[in-house]
Amino acid sequence: MPRHGDATSFPHLQLLMAIAQENQGEAGDTLRANGFDARGFLSACTQHQLAGFAYRWLQGAGLLGLLPDAVRCDLRLFYQSQLAKNIMILKGTEALSARFRAAGEPLIILKGPLFGLRYYGHIGWRSTGDIDVLVREPGGVRRGHELAESCGFRRRSLVLGNERLMTRFIHHFEYEKGHLRLDLHWALRRHSSLRIDHGRVWETAVTMHALGQEAVVPGDEYALLLHLIGLLDDIQCGRGVLRSIIDVYYLLRKVEEHWDWAAFFGRRREEGTERASVQAIGLVLDSLAAGELPVLRDEIGRRRRLVRVRQPASPFELLGRGAVSISRKLWGLTAYQGSLVSSIAWWGVSLPFRTAACSPLLQSRWSRS
Repeated sequence: MPRHGDATSFPHLQLLMAIAQENQGEAGDTLRANGFDARGFLSACTQHQLAGFAYRWLQGAGLLGLLPDAVRCDLRLFYQSQLAKNIMILKGTEALSARFRAAGEPLIILKGPLFGLRYYGHIGWRSTGDIDVLVREPGGVRRGHELAESCGFRRRSLVLGNERLMTRFIHHFEYEKGHLRLDLHWALRRHSSLRIDHGRVWETAVTMHALGQEAVVPGDEYALLLHLIGLLDDIQCGRGVLRSIIDVYYLLRKVEEHWDWAAFFGRRREEGTERASVQAIGLVLDSLAAGELPVLRDEIGRRRRLVRVRQPASPFELLGRGAVSISRKLWGLTAYQGSLVSSIAWWGVSLPFRTAACSPLLQSRWSRS
């Protein structure tokens, strides 16, 4: 696998990874280097949803003063806006959770500010866009829809045929309420090759406390799986950002030394997610300094044969928003179990349903009709 030094053509992403790994020496040397492009760094921070994160870490490390005043000011504004938005999302999450509890309906909070608090250490450090929740089947989709509407949310996703048909091909519906966005999940992911044990997702969920409230969140195992699959999907759809790699890194850093990785990958094999997990974790490891997560490097090394696509010279080549490239699409599609042909067939069959559920263009046209 490529080493961290192979990413020298991506200096701003390297700096952000040094920040994520709390490498004060490397970060300081980069910021002090002649010709350092501070504006380019700011652009990378915003593109990869890490401006607020970079601001708080550099501030705490005493390195913020190495940036020009204008860049410092912009980073501070990004952080303040991010914190305010996360507080708004957290309050919306609490209100939704309270409504579900009152109705006796189980609910898992999948991501959002609670993920940031749990793995980043603060609700303001991680950029968050919406509320992601998981309802329990059978019956959870219809009941969840009713409860979301009772909280003032309106479904943005279009329904082709009926809800039951849609749920076979997609894993969530999108809702909105003013500036709040809600993704109502009934599965972590849908794909013909996946056999995710959602019963175990619920059995291993844990309760956490935040700002005087209780919330049910995924256990570490399925929080990790959710972000691994999400990373692969984002890359193949042309929306991969470095924040997704850092999300996985912080999860791995928490569990690496005390987990039984053989058992973890054994369960992934049963669920049809072993190759995807190995490929995504390998990408994250390639983004890190060589000495990071040594136990996991050995585990991935023993399973590298499962990966069917050649890793790029730098993992950062797969990141960036914009047009979808064939190489990125294939890199993501080949991570699923089964043949590439079957993955492409599933992609084609499910495309109308995914488009109806998630296309902003269709949703905006529908709302105007």
